[in-house]
Amino acid sequence: MNGTIRGLEQLTLVGNEIEYVIDSNCLIDPYNKFYNPDFALSATFWDHLAQLVEFGRVGVLDKVWHETYAKRDSDELDKWLDRIKPSVISCETDGEIIGGYQQVLQKIADEHSGYQQKAVMDWTPREIADPWLIAAAQRFGSVIVTSEEGQNEVDMPWKRPKIPTVASMFDIKCEGLFGFMRAVQVF
Repeated sequence: MNGTIRGLEQLTLVGNEIEYVIDSNCLIDPYNKFYNPDFALSATFWDHLAQLVEFGRVGVLDKVWHETYAKRDSDELDKWLDRIKPSVISCETDGEIIGGYQQVLQKIADEHSGYQQKAVMDWTPREIADPWLIAAAQRFGSVIVTSEEGQNEVDMPWKRPKIPTVASMFDIKCEGLFGFMRAVQVF
């Protein structure tokens, strides 16, 4: 795609503000469900998203990048991931993200969090992107773009953490993919 997309040509970031951080399911699901098998038909979606990442409006964490690469065997999606790699945020080199990650794990481990101990063990491996997403959103004041939905209190204690439920404990907003696409107005 030549040039810049509508809404980005005049984008000026103050202090490299990242408005959104994106979950791997919002990369994998569009590829699997909406923009596959003919990747060429969806080039506009992927070009726009790449430009949002490259301009710093959308953050892709290294944990999400690796998770997406590992879960899909797709030359097209792999090429897209390679394109954005220089813009990927390294979680474990940012002290504020690391501190936030530790807070997220402590929050779900708290006996009053509503989570079973199994939930803590699910999010403890450092390669799991979900707690890092919440930590990065807290660090940058971003909205998390995810396909996950929050949990119902009547189902407590929960076995698995869900991004929207844990993010709400930190007053972090989550948005679905289509809501995000409407909000940024470039798709």
